[in-house]
Amino acid sequence: MKRLPQIAIVAMALAGLLAGCKQDDAIDGFDLLSNPADRGSVDSTTIWTAFEQTFEDSVRKTGSGSFLELGAFDGLETQILLRFDSVPDTVQVLAAKLLLNTNTIYATGDAKSSFRATVHKVNIPWTEGSVAYDEFHTGGNSFDASAISSAEIFSSAADLSTSDSLFIETLKLDLSPAGLELVRNWADSTRSDNHGILIDFEGSNFIKEFLSQNGSINQPRLELDVMRGTVRDTILSVADADAFLVNRVVEPAGGPLFVDNVFGHQTALRFDLSDIPRESTINNAVLKLNILSSQSNVKNSGFTVWVTTLADSFTTENVRVDSSGFTTTATVGKQTTVLEIPLLALLQVWVTESVQNHGILLRTISPGSDITRVAMQSNATDPLLAPRVEVEFSSAPNSN
Repeated sequence: MKRLPQIAIVAMALAGLLAGCKQDDAIDGFDLLSNPADRGSVDSTTIWTAFEQTFEDSVRKTGSGSFLELGAFDGLETQILLRFDSVPDTVQVLAAKLLLNTNTIYATGDAKSSFRATVHKVNIPWTEGSVAYDEFHTGGNSFDASAISSAEIFSSAADLSTSDSLFIETLKLDLSPAGLELVRNWADSTRSDNHGILIDFEGSNFIKEFLSQNGSINQPRLELDVMRGTVRDTILSVADADAFLVNRVVEPAGGPLFVDNVFGHQTALRFDLSDIPRESTINNAVLKLNILSSQSNVKNSGFTVWVTTLADSFTTENVRVDSSGFTTTATVGKQTTVLEIPLLALLQVWVTESVQNHGILLRTISPGSDITRVAMQSNATDPLLAPRVEVEFSSAPNSN
């Protein structure tokens, strides 16, 4: 007897299975034959912001970061404060030179230019971490007008593609006789007028960024030519405190949403999810933020945005985050045009209403550390490019 082909055997088995079932019985493993409504449906939607607002944090940190800023750019003017409390009193200081190491620059395009930096004696006390431009300059006698050193600052950045410190540019400022006398006074621990120095600028159209004393290498330092008894030597004295002062000369353009380090700008967003059925399963959810590069200042190393949930309905007087809730970070690079942030887990608990939806907060993780700023499209600048969440979800099966 001839053997039946394998496909014929499968067909006969299937026919027998169907014949043995009642009309309303479901066939295990053959969902394609059942009612599609019983399986639910897959859908997608784009949800635009129901609320968006940028505001400035009332707490502004300065001086405690890894960088120091000097110059003028994009409506900002910056100066540097340094204080040296550890100049040794066991040596005779013959000459002094101030050394600063470059990190990067903030400038427009590849324009090459320069400005002059000037060094001045500071006349008033200040504290790293709390000193700010307006308070420091109140009274008009915060520093001496006469300079004790000066140097030309060029619009070049450090080459950080290698760990070799030789690729990091060093700015050197020789101190005048008046500056040398100031340094000698710093070695006298009985004096109470050691308030350090201010580095100012003349004619700048870019900001140069230097490494601060908070790092482990290439900190601001004095190179001292000294006599130890009858032996001549060269020693280094690292800054004990430093800060940068920033003055906002021109307000940023109205309309965009901002997150920045320098003034603690934060942005609150809320999305109305009521059109997604409560029983839905969120398959994917991505927050998309269009970046306005023309109004952003981002370094080569990028800028990290911290995303967290709000614990209450937003008001600028009471901004409280949910420390036990959803949190994530995302990095904006110099070439980033659209920042995409996954929000699947967050939208799932919001849709099911197991967690109340007060919205999210976009903020910096390092306020006051530098002048980095990220500008984003809003409903005011371009409604089609405003913040939005693109969602894919499955509806619940039909229970009827």
